[in-house]
Amino acid sequence: MADPATCTGEAKEKSLEADQGHRPAPPAILTRTRYNESEYIEEVVEPGALVPGDQAFKGVTWVDVNGVEDKPTVEKVGQVFYLHPVILEDVMDVEQRPKIVESLEDSIFIEFNTFLRIPTTCEIQMTQFSVVLTKAYLITFQQDAGKDFFKQLRDRIKAKHGIVRKMGVDFLLYLLLEFAIDNYYSIMEDFEESIDRFEDDMIEGSSSEKITSLQQIKRSLIYTRKSIWPVREILNRLEMMEPKIVTKALRIYFRNLYEQIVHLVDMTETFRDILSTAFDIHLSTQSNKLNVIVKTLTIISVVFTPLNLIVGFFGMNWLNEPEYSALPMPFLGLIIVAISMFLIAALLVRSFRKRKWF
Repeated sequence: MADPATCTGEAKEKSLEADQGHRPAPPAILTRTRYNESEYIEEVVEPGALVPGDQAFKGVTWVDVNGVEDKPTVEKVGQVFYLHPVILEDVMDVEQRPKIVESLEDSIFIEFNTFLRIPTTCEIQMTQFSVVLTKAYLITFQQDAGKDFFKQLRDRIKAKHGIVRKMGVDFLLYLLLEFAIDNYYSIMEDFEESIDRFEDDMIEGSSSEKITSLQQIKRSLIYTRKSIWPVREILNRLEMMEPKIVTKALRIYFRNLYEQIVHLVDMTETFRDILSTAFDIHLSTQSNKLNVIVKTLTIISVVFTPLNLIVGFFGMNWLNEPEYSALPMPFLGLIIVAISMFLIAALLVRSFRKRKWF
């Protein structure tokens, strides 16, 4: 997790993203994973080697396309599996809102997001995934080529952790959504640590850099909430779906994910309230500091106002007038004035302290 003190350099990050936008799209990597209770086969294939269904293999077939910027490869995969052009357009548009689409060919199309914490800032980077589910196979599309976010899931399947090798392709969809939600929780933990650290820093003393970082966290939190909220609708639809592709036995699993999403939404609301409170504390602290400064200057002005009056009156050149030049001890008045000024200042300061004004 990045240190909040280093949450700067937003312009540099945008410049880096702009430079990456002019680079040629990296080639997509196609990974076909087939498994059942006794077999596990994982291989990198070419689009021409893909077939909609392998009748010789009895089990789950999972095709992963890593890198949707490779438009020709994505289109070839769409042709092999007879994907609708609108679906392919949504797959390649990485700015889509999470959604679920049920087609007439007994298939489901789902888009959802996961997030990465940028190492040098307090902002997050969204990564989009698309899933096409049928009775015979499952296809996933990952946004960033070379970043295999599903490797841990493949290792879990290969190691036979849990009941995954005994279940069907719909259970694999559940595992993918569970992966995304677990990643949401890790991002929320990062938010919680950052907010706790900033709250401690705000008590010790705020600065413009800390306030900027806190604003970045708030923007990232709002951005995250916009992606998490639609997942509720996806899970609700999966739970209420007719058992053509998703079996009734999995409804309890999707209900569990739905409850986790509701909890995540509540966490975003709580963190947003905490951030609003932190901003209020910052404004109150700044206002109190200003009040202390104004009060100090006012007290100084009040103390020196009668002194300035006395100095102004006796500072006139009246001792050099003929009628006063014959007075004995001409500087006796100066001494009396100085003592009077000291006593007046002391009495004012004592009076202010007694009222606890400073």
